[in-house]
Amino acid sequence: MRKKFLLCVCMILCMVFCMAAVTGCSLTRENPKLDKRTLTKQTESSAADWFQCDYDAMVSVFGKMSEKELEKNLAQNDYVSIAEMYGKMSDEELLSALSAYGYDQAGVESLKKTMIVPAVAISKLIEQHGDDIAAIKAGIDEGREYAKMQKKYGAMKKIENTDYSLASNSASVAVTVSTEKAGKLVVTATYDEEGKQTDWKIEPYQSVGQIMGRAALNTVMAMAIVFLVLIFIALIISCFKIINRLQDRQTQTEAAAPAVPAAVQEAQAPEENLADDLELVAVITAAIMAASEGEYSDGLCVRSIVRRL
Repeated sequence: MRKKFLLCVCMILCMVFCMAAVTGCSLTRENPKLDKRTLTKQTESSAADWFQCDYDAMVSVFGKMSEKELEKNLAQNDYVSIAEMYGKMSDEELLSALSAYGYDQAGVESLKKTMIVPAVAISKLIEQHGDDIAAIKAGIDEGREYAKMQKKYGAMKKIENTDYSLASNSASVAVTVSTEKAGKLVVTATYDEEGKQTDWKIEPYQSVGQIMGRAALNTVMAMAIVFLVLIFIALIISCFKIINRLQDRQTQTEAAAPAVPAAVQEAQAPEENLADDLELVAVITAAIMAASEGEYSDGLCVRSIVRRL
């Protein structure tokens, strides 16, 4: 009894030790640069900036420029400074600041639409990509889709949910935002081990039912394609029997074709042999009559001739 008790205790201690070892191996050091609260605030701020950014105005100004034209334009204008100086001003503040330069209310509105608002949008791309003109151009092209999405969903209402996930050397934050017109959007940002944003995307929100429905549809389509391919293969295999039958018929036809002349020759051969035999019979009969010297005056009849080799 004592041995059994000690055995059970040892087994329990071993299990506890193994669980502690596994748990200890799964733990990762906490990275202060991947703080949940900090990254969540940054992502929420990025989502708010996206709704406030006028991508339509940016595309209307910079969308038709080539990379060379865009590089030249960015070199001539300091859009980052313009955005920092005038981007957050209200219409009254802009009118007050620009009236000294001769701008009235209509001029301020025109300047805001053609210069200040596009400067705010392009400045974010400049801060993100630096001197990489190709990346800035790609961001402007991507702004076309963003402009369509802003028209479809409208302004931001509130943040519905925030999901934070931490890996060994990276973190990602997904912020679900409700909109005024067409449901929800999900803003997802990924950060490296230094806390720098490496990826950012915004996409329509999908519920669990929608995801499962799409997965079921994909499954049905995949199964349908598999069955169609199997049916096609089965039809091809079934055609092999017909092909074999056709080949057998062709072989039989080819084999029977030369047999007809042979049969004709065999049918003609007896007639030719019969004529030769009649001549031979006549000759033999004459020879026998001459040798018998009248013994067979009542007639001689040769019924058969047998050749001996």
